[in-house]
Amino acid sequence: MGFVFVDATSSDIEGYVRAASARISERVKFPPGYYIQWAGQFEYLKNAERRLAAVIPFTLLLIFILIFMNTRSVARTAIVLLAVPFSLVGAFWLLYLLNYNLSVAVWWAS
Repeated sequence: MGFVFVDATSSDIEGYVRAASARISERVKFPPGYYIQWAGQFEYLKNAERRLAAVIPFTLLLIFILIFMNTRSVARTAIVLLAVPFSLVGAFWLLYLLNYNLSVAVWWAS
C-alpha cells in the first residue's frame, strides 16, 4: 500500500479526479492485483451523494404526506412543493455571491 497526497487547487474535485484518473490510466498499467483508489474529500463527496440520493426522495415524500394531511388537497400540496426548486436556486445564488466552494460540508448545510 502506498499513498500519494494531492492538494487540488480546483474547486471541482470530481472533475480533477476524473481528469487525473484518465491520465493515470493512459500512462500507468497496473499489474494484476494492484489498483488505484481515491480517498479524502472525493471519497466524502461520493459517500454524501449516495446518502443524499436515498434521503432526499424519502424526505420529500414525507413532507408531501405531512402537507397533504394538513391541506387535504393534492393541488395545494403541489403548489407548496413548487417553492422547493426556487429555494434551491436562491441557495445556489447565495453560495455564488458569498464565493463559497460547493463542498461536502456545504451540501450537508444546504
